[in-house]
Amino acid sequence: MRGADKLTREELLSKVNALIQEWRILLRLENWDIKAEVVEQDDINGNAAQAEWNLALRYAMIRVVDPENLDVDPLVKDVYELEKTILHEFAHVLLCPLWGIYQDLVDELSPSAQRVVSKQWDLANEQVVEQLAKTLFSLKGGDKDKSIRD
Repeated sequence: MRGADKLTREELLSKVNALIQEWRILLRLENWDIKAEVVEQDDINGNAAQAEWNLALRYAMIRVVDPENLDVDPLVKDVYELEKTILHEFAHVLLCPLWGIYQDLVDELSPSAQRVVSKQWDLANEQVVEQLAKTLFSLKGGDKDKSIRD
């Protein structure tokens, strides 16, 4: 989002909620209650967005930072896509059943093994989540203006 696209916090939340409702349907998550919140970057450990969920309740909260307030490299901010960021968080929600299995298994490991497994899990999980987000965004035509696909 660039200067001309500056939205109020309420307009941004409305846009995020509209994207969440659209993707809830497309991803067949209609039975989930997925809420949105616009937060400060410090509230979510310096990330651009964050998802939290409760699988048993089929509830998720997606928190996003106003793109105008992102503390990132200007080149990164220039290519930031709100919808792809939301899709990244949706991918976490889609994969949350695996997170529960991972948590159960890692609890059985020694502390040193937990550190190794956690590091590898985080890396692999983020790679899969990001690829899913990019693919979904691309399928919708979100990267049609890119000359080189990454």
